Amino acid sequence: MRITVEADEIGEEYQVGCLSLSYAMKSHLKIGGSFVQSNDPLQEEQIASLNTVVKVGQYGKFIAEVAQSKNTDSTADQITQINSDSISEKNEGTAARVEFEYAPSFAHVRAYHQQAEDGFQNDAATISAGRKESGVKASAPVAKLGLARIEAIRTEDQDNNGVRTGLSASLERNFFKILAVELG
Repeated sequence: MRITVEADEIGEEYQVGCLSLSYAMKSHLKIGGSFVQSNDPLQEEQIASLNTVVKVGQYGKFIAEVAQSKNTDSTADQITQINSDSISEKNEGTAARVEFEYAPSFAHVRAYHQQAEDGFQNDAATISAGRKESGVKASAPVAKLGLARIEAIRTEDQDNNGVRTGLSASLERNFFKILAVELG
């Protein structure tokens, strides 16, 4: 596991530690978890997660993960709090995701749902605080044309109940292994 720390200015020294475990219970079932603790005097942080991966047939896998974050200053990182109430004093929250991937040689399909409470704060997470998101993505090579992609997504802001739904389709073509053009 690698932890990256970014700072605008140099302050007191502090410790950051982590633990990551993964265990293959059977050939088709793996469970794991991680724990990160930062003792930064400006903002202590703690993130813990549990996950499982279940192999489904030859090409499929199901992933489920739940995480919890705690910190001493919920206003310190506005990037992951982008959708949460700015006057909120929530210093902890949970997030969860479920995902199914199917990837035979002729296509790749991914369906997912993820959501995070207002106080959840994790820069590495694919979802920010106070959001729900569900989507389906698919891609497949089309002979002599390129790679066809389609994506449908629904995202919701839990604070103001705003909802966005989108659909995109595109065709990508690679030229000479150094240039890709996408139309969609």
